[in-house]
Amino acid sequence: MTKRIPLAQLRPGMYLIGMDQSWWNTPFFKHHRLIKSQQEILKIQQSGVKQVEIDLSKGLDVESSEDIEASVGSQVTDSEIQTVDDPIDDPLFPDSGEGKVSILPTLDCSSEVPGSCPQDSGIDQQAQAELKEEVVAEQIREAAIQAVEKIFEGIVTGVPIDYPLLQETSQSVVRHITAHARSMSQLVLLNNLRAFDKQVYSHVVDVCALTVVVGIEQGWSEELLHESAMGALLHDIGYLRLPANVLRQRQKGLETNTGLLNQHAVLGVSMLQECPEIPPEVCRSIQEHHERLDGSGVPAGLKGSAISEASQLIGLIDRFDFLTSPWGGAPQKSSAQVLRELHVESKAGLFNVNVVERLIRCLGIYPVGSFLELSTNERGVVTVINPDALLKPVIKLVSDEQGNLYPTPFLVDLTDPKEGPHRTIKGLLNPEHEGVQVGKYFSLVGTPG
Repeated sequence: MTKRIPLAQLRPGMYLIGMDQSWWNTPFFKHHRLIKSQQEILKIQQSGVKQVEIDLSKGLDVESSEDIEASVGSQVTDSEIQTVDDPIDDPLFPDSGEGKVSILPTLDCSSEVPGSCPQDSGIDQQAQAELKEEVVAEQIREAAIQAVEKIFEGIVTGVPIDYPLLQETSQSVVRHITAHARSMSQLVLLNNLRAFDKQVYSHVVDVCALTVVVGIEQGWSEELLHESAMGALLHDIGYLRLPANVLRQRQKGLETNTGLLNQHAVLGVSMLQECPEIPPEVCRSIQEHHERLDGSGVPAGLKGSAISEASQLIGLIDRFDFLTSPWGGAPQKSSAQVLRELHVESKAGLFNVNVVERLIRCLGIYPVGSFLELSTNERGVVTVINPDALLKPVIKLVSDEQGNLYPTPFLVDLTDPKEGPHRTIKGLLNPEHEGVQVGKYFSLVGTPG
């Protein structure tokens, strides 16, 4: 049973399934979510939402809202409420002068955090688990972006690189992605679909996240994961030494000084010379991330094993994010299309075939955001991948077999069809050619089919 209520009646413990504003305009990347804290409600309010819809079978009702404080946990006072842009307090980072940058520790229902959920609250346990992963992914990414921005801006103003902050950020990214790899990788893809612009800080954090995801899949050691994470966070630091007009032209997709851009890797390494704490392998991955196995890369034209394993992976992920996100001025393509292009390029010798296939394993043959046609001639957008069944993702169906749009798009899990016709994937469609804006379908509420 669902109920539509004014936003003023929304409380932690309720399960949100709809808003009177597009989800596209909100800071959330999942359409259904369990509200756990007053901070989430504040974010919704700041998005201009006036009314919301809740699912009473998965969360609390308005009538029980008087008991929410006791059943859900202590609430945040007005003085403690943070705006969307405020960092989240976290014991992992000591106060380092000008504010605090944080990486959220793993959430646990038994921990004493605002809005924590006791196990006997009666709220759907799967929804709780999904919410924890989502909150961790969202907040660790935002905190890492803040940390990188602080590090980069410090270097621009002549401050030595904040190595303790860099090290703590990379370690925290590795630690959290080890526990939440799928949610983090899907968050990166969804943010690329939603974003209209992307700054270098977001780019390097997303490259770091996917590098760690694939590194874990490859069975890398903890030391190599940490070094690769640091290298990914710093791989484009050399752009800070390039003229601002060159970067602006690049971000607008205009022709610019390619030779100068190609020097950013070398410039990046030179900027780190005053920080002897940075491991040599990190500097190496920064310098080599645009090298290619066939010798066609820059700046040195290295080949094969002369390029480190971390450099190869960071270079691959950097290329993937360059093509799939509004960063760098390249025409934005779907993740599925880019994965296929990278696989072709790996067969041609530019990238390691096994590493590209690991990336596909992590993101899916049809990653989140892929626009597909099914055997029923219905069309839909992939919302969740099934790691154990890459050809059977969860799909939001948006049109029927005649091509008519469904009044309300709905979800079907190809691994668990339940009701309705048997559906398989017929093929991948190019949303641009079909005149479809895939991102908007992540703003429509659907119900499982």
